[in-house]
Amino acid sequence: PVSYKFKNFIKYTGQIENQKEITNILVILPLSGNYKKFGKRIRQSLDLGLLETSNSQVKLLYFDSGKEFTENHIVDLVKTNNPLLILGPLLRENLIKIKPIIFKYKIPIISFTNDNSLADNLVWITGFSPEQQMKKMITHSIKCKKNNFGFVGMNNNYGKMVLAFLLSSAEKNSIKKTILLSK
Repeated sequence: PVSYKFKNFIKYTGQIENQKEITNILVILPLSGNYKKFGKRIRQSLDLGLLETSNSQVKLLYFDSGKEFTENHIVDLVKTNNPLLILGPLLRENLIKIKPIIFKYKIPIISFTNDNSLADNLVWITGFSPEQQMKKMITHSIKCKKNNFGFVGMNNNYGKMVLAFLLSSAEKNSIKKTILLSK
């Protein structure tokens, strides 16, 4: 099991208070492509948060993961800018792609993905897992006396994970269900 305690994060990054030099934070977000709306909203939140802190010693360096990129793109950014921390990426596929870099350069990362299986020594996951999301929806539905569920999902790892959780929850809560997985 991986510990998610913030004190472990500080252990890797050290304190940045009263720091005289610029602290670079690499932010990996989809600023183009299918998920650009999410990337844009996260970027706006980060920019606003930085403005509210009035900390001129922190610099956010944005990298667009919405287009194709290689590990070398990230390595070049890391070598050039020496970030203290990486925020992002949003998608698990991109986190898998950059994890070796994180370990090589020992840069902690706070990812926005919801795949908790990718959490590791230097990797913190902030997204809600599919199980957490489904549990909230099922619990709320049962409270509202709704007990007929339908599920339409992709026949991939994510779809199968959600399906398994839904079937397990349905069995435990006597829920009627209709299932359809597409190819």
